[in-house]
Amino acid sequence: MKIDKYYTLRTKITVLALIVSFTITIIGFAIVYMQNTMIFKKNLSEKISFQAKIISEYCTVPLVFDDQAGATEVLNRLRVSNEIESAFLYNINGNLFSTYNPSNNSIIGLNLSTAPQVFEKNHFVVRNEIRYQNKKYGYLVLTASTKTLEQNAIQLIQTLIITLIILSLIAFFISIKLSNIILSPLHELTNLIKHIRNKSDFSLRFNYDQPDEISILANGFNRMLNQIEIKTQERDRAEIELKNLNDLLEERVRVRTQELAHANKLL
Repeated sequence: MKIDKYYTLRTKITVLALIVSFTITIIGFAIVYMQNTMIFKKNLSEKISFQAKIISEYCTVPLVFDDQAGATEVLNRLRVSNEIESAFLYNINGNLFSTYNPSNNSIIGLNLSTAPQVFEKNHFVVRNEIRYQNKKYGYLVLTASTKTLEQNAIQLIQTLIITLIILSLIAFFISIKLSNIILSPLHELTNLIKHIRNKSDFSLRFNYDQPDEISILANGFNRMLNQIEIKTQERDRAEIELKNLNDLLEERVRVRTQELAHANKLL
């Protein structure tokens, strides 16, 4: 049993218009969100990777001369960056040499098996090797916040909700207008059928001159009325002829009866 058979055609048109508008809007916003996310990640990756290379060059001398104070001074320059949250400098042995961690984030371990760049949770992590004269002296790990991406997602969702509300209103009024255009001739046909049913007047016709599917229905309906009217007229003529024959037969019987009665009297 289908549920949609309990709804009117107007309701079905309205619901269909709302579903189509919602689907198109959500798909559009999903595409925009994915594009924005890809662009944001690409720009953030390029920017943080470039900063990692610059900071690595400045950290080369402190690592070569085992100058932790100098390394800390270099890392503290990252405070002017709005994106970088923390920095961890490791020596060639993989030991933590110096840090810049004003937000007291968890220390990110030196995992050489992972990719040099990775997005994890709410952070973007970049690992860069520090080399001097083709000799490896350590690694620099930078972490950048991706909260901007979350804020953009929240703003996009808010915009989506507002847009859906506006589109639902627009789709509702458009569907009402369309349903009136589509259903108006059907209402006329329904009223004509009711009138024919109540009055048994098969001489009426459904006038519709638009070149669409309803015209096919109108033509078929009118042809059916023509056939019914012809059959009705033939039936009425047959009934009249039968009545005339009955009247004639009755008249002949009456005349014959009178003749027989008169003959009896003469005898």
